Amino acid sequence: MRYALIIGYAIHDFITSDDSLVDLVKQYPSDVTLVECEEEDVTIKFQYIDGKFIDSSVGYNSKLLDVIRIHRDFLLSVSDSYMIPDFPTGELTREQWTAKVMAYRQALRDFPATCNIDNPVYPTL
Repeated sequence: MRYALIIGYAIHDFITSDDSLVDLVKQYPSDVTLVECEEEDVTIKFQYIDGKFIDSSVGYNSKLLDVIRIHRDFLLSVSDSYMIPDFPTGELTREQWTAKVMAYRQALRDFPATCNIDNPVYPTL
C-alpha cells in the first residue's frame, strides 16, 4: 500500500506500507497524517483537502498567467506613447517605426497564449 505523508494540506512525501516509517509517522503529532493513496498519478504537487487529492498546480498556472497578463498590460500601456506622431523614431522613418511598434504590440497581445509560463520572455521592441 502507498501512503501520502501530509502536513496541513500539503503532501510532503510518499511511503509504502513495508517502510518502517509508517509506524513512526503514526507517533507524530496530529498535524502529520498518513492517507492511503491508490492513485498513481498523485504527486507532491497535489494537496489533500476535504478527503480528496486536489491538483494544486492548476490554480498555480492560473495565478502565473494573471501575473503575466498584468505585466503585459503594463508594457502595452507604456508603448501607447510610442505611437504619438512626434515620438522620436531614431534612424527609422515614421512608417518603419509605426510598423515595428504595431508588431511589438501584437506580440504583447498574443504573449499570454504563447509563452512558457515557467520562464516568460517578453517581446522586446
